[in-house]
This record gives sequence, structure tokens and C-alpha cells, in this order.
Amino acid sequence: MWRVPTSISPKVADEPRVKWRRTKWVFTRRLCFGGLAGALVLLCLSVTPSLLPREELMQGVVTGAAAAIGYGLGSLLSSVLRMVIRREPSRAVKRRAWWALGGSAVVMVGLFLYLGVRWQRDLRTLMGMEPLGAIDWLVIVVIAAVVFLILLVIARIVRGATRALIRFGDRFWSHTVTVNISVAVVALLLLGFAQGVLFNGMITFINNACLGTNQYDRRDVRSYAISPYGLQ
Repeated sequence: MWRVPTSISPKVADEPRVKWRRTKWVFTRRLCFGGLAGALVLLCLSVTPSLLPREELMQGVVTGAAAAIGYGLGSLLSSVLRMVIRREPSRAVKRRAWWALGGSAVVMVGLFLYLGVRWQRDLRTLMGMEPLGAIDWLVIVVIAAVVFLILLVIARIVRGATRALIRFGDRFWSHTVTVNISVAVVALLLLGFAQGVLFNGMITFINNACLGTNQYDRRDVRSYAISPYGLQ
């Protein structure tokens, strides 16, 4: 006679918990010092003047992507320095460095945000466009934060997938061969995705975002070009 199981085995019950432990680092891992320093630098550079005014969506995406790229470069530099300099700084030094980074972030972000507002206002006035208001800049900050977090999660997922591929390949080949093959496979997949999807989507997005900036009198451009005093 068949019996209906009344309880779940501990191994089956713990499977979701084990899977969560393996993947939760993607969302819960702490941000590294070098990555945040690099993100701060490129974030500030992303609000410097451009040839054409940027709409809210465009500026937010540019700032978020720049911060993500800066975080990646800073993390890479931090990893290289850790391999070269084996000695770990003391807790006091780390604490001071974090306080210095936090103070620098407050000053630099505030300064470049103020300068970015002025630069965009002057450029949009020159093009005969309405200046961006406080709500528009708040939207830019929100979009930049969302884009940064999305790119950061994607980068961590790619890193985790590469490690999983390496662990799988270690069953059949040496670790050195597995690392080279795994990195090459992931790099080719990312390159194909970037060329086939991201590049075309980026071009379309830039064209749509710049439509509003092209709606000005072209006669003004010609008059500015022939003026001996430059843009007035």
C-alpha cells in the first residue's frame, strides 16, 4: 500500500536556502573602496559640458554608465594593488580612508552638480531651449542610480557565471586551461552581445534622445560660425 509522505527531507528543504547562499552575494556584497573612488571620478566627469544639451534620460544614463565603468576600473586597480602590496592596511587607516572618501564624495558631487547645472543652463539658453529645473535634475539622479545598480548587478552576474564555468571546467582540465577557456568564452559572448544588441540599441537611444536638441534654427549656427568673436 502506497503511503503519502507527510514531511519533506531536510536536504530537499534546504535546497532553496543553499541556492540563495550561492547567489545572494550578487546583491549583498559590499562595495569596494577602489571601485567607489573610480565611480566618483567618472561620475563627476560625466556632467562636464558637451557639444549639445542632454535631455534628462540621456544625462542620467550617461552618468550611471560612467559611474559603473569607473567602479569597474577602480576595482581592477584595487585588485592589482592587493596583488602587488601584500600588506593589509590597519583598521585605523581604513577607517580614515573611508571618511576621506565620504567627505570627498560630498564635496565633489555637490560641486560638479552645481557646475553641471550652470553649464547645461548656459548651453540650453544658447540653443534656445528651456533650462532644466530642480525636478529634472532629481530625475537625472534617480536614473543614474538605477542604471549604476543595474550595470553593477549585471557585472556581478557575469563574474559569478565565469566562476561557475571555471569550477565546471576544473573537472576535466587543469585550472590554468579552464580559466583561459572560460574567460575567452565569456568575453566572446559579451562582445557578440555588445555588437549585436547594445551597439544598435545605443545608437537608436542616442538618436531619439538628441531629437529635442536638434530643433533649433540652423541659421543661428551659420551666423555663429562666421562670427569673428565666436559664440556670443
